[in-house]
Amino acid sequence: MDMYRQRSKRAQQIRFLLTYTLVPMLIVVVVTVFVLLVLGYRFDSSDNSVRQGGLVQYDTVPGGARVTVDGVKLGGTTRTRENIAAGPHIVSMTRQGYLPWQKTVTVESGIILWLTYPRLVPQELTSQTLYDYETLAHTISHPGERLLGIQPLADQPTLIAIQADNGDAVRSESTIPVSVYETDDKTPSEFAPRQWSESARYVLFRQTSGDKATWLMLDRDQPEKSININRIAGIPIDDIVLSNKDERYAYILSQGVIRRLSFSDSTLSAPLARSVGSMKQSLEGVISYTTLATADAQASVGYVTPGASQGRSITLPGVNNPQMVRIAEFDRHQYVAVTSPGHLDVFRISLHPSDSDASLEARLVSSVSIAKQVSELSFSPNGRFVVAREAQSTKVYDIELRKVSTITLRSSGSAGTTLRWIDDFHMLSSYDGTLQMHEFDGENVTPLVPATPGTDAILTSNGRYMYYIAPSKDKGYLVERVQMIL
Repeated sequence: MDMYRQRSKRAQQIRFLLTYTLVPMLIVVVVTVFVLLVLGYRFDSSDNSVRQGGLVQYDTVPGGARVTVDGVKLGGTTRTRENIAAGPHIVSMTRQGYLPWQKTVTVESGIILWLTYPRLVPQELTSQTLYDYETLAHTISHPGERLLGIQPLADQPTLIAIQADNGDAVRSESTIPVSVYETDDKTPSEFAPRQWSESARYVLFRQTSGDKATWLMLDRDQPEKSININRIAGIPIDDIVLSNKDERYAYILSQGVIRRLSFSDSTLSAPLARSVGSMKQSLEGVISYTTLATADAQASVGYVTPGASQGRSITLPGVNNPQMVRIAEFDRHQYVAVTSPGHLDVFRISLHPSDSDASLEARLVSSVSIAKQVSELSFSPNGRFVVAREAQSTKVYDIELRKVSTITLRSSGSAGTTLRWIDDFHMLSSYDGTLQMHEFDGENVTPLVPATPGTDAILTSNGRYMYYIAPSKDKGYLVERVQMIL
């Protein structure tokens, strides 16, 4: 009996040791291995070491593409993901009926690389003619409302809006009444659409007659209520933008002064900023501007937030003689891009209301060498890419990857080709009358369809079709719809 009790006691001690010592150790080991796997650590049999890789997320439009990394196919199709070793890799994505996509990418240890933007193009593109026009003066697209606007004649403020959808492509036509603007038989007028309002109800037109410029606003719902902005403002207007946040307002630049115009009661605000050379508006409705150098002050940059009573200057360390400035928001942070002779500087900043006294701190994110003079500075629609257009090339800075790309595209004219964003990651350009699509870094250039240079194109909301303008075989222009997803 004593021997039985002694053995039982010893067994209890062993069980105690296993339960409270070895099992927790085993749990710690399992959890540690799991965490290391999640963080991308893998055993490298080539040198018997453990290395940290990076997680790559893959997706395509359309989905269902096979992914190949360095010649090895992954299991499954897009959307998918995989941890792979850090360093450069050749990634390919293929789907039957579409042109292959390929790119050399660099995977960083412990970092997620998102390859979710590839847009696969069908091997055979099928187009459908929707409408034809004998003449074409201008086009203007509204990506938010999926509208392609066409102005047939330059001497008439008429806009035809075509709904870019997968069905009937309904169109509507509206014209600013002659009573709204002045005409002169000796000096013919030319009209050009400049901006859609956020809701797409209103369209800003610029009327040019000799050296005189007049700004008009077309009301598409009630054309008889279209207005002559110069008349209600009562001051000369050098430039104007409709507010992206409140359609009751517009910002006017007049003789170096920015004011806010209220359409509701036809009143102007007090000066918001002075000595202004140029202004632009962000998608969030923030006005950015550059000031001209004077005898008492150097050139500077500033901004006006929606509804603010005054603008505010921004001190950007190391920036001298600013030429262009743009503001955008990306990943819940605000960024300021500014060009000066030979430099593109990108700052991260938290913008307070421009009439606030709260301190501003701008942190330099990157400084990129560019030409002494650029013709265009902009952000991509998602705010991730900063684009500086030079004479023969374009510099693109990727805020997320902190990488600079140089885009050099063949163009039909010496002045270069027009670049337009078709979505958050792709641009359109033209060469020899052919519309071509490429990614933000200039890679994967794909010829699409014959198109009229300088005209707009727009995707449907699901990306199934693209609407564009093509030259007619006879005379005139065609509104075409090409199928981008089979």
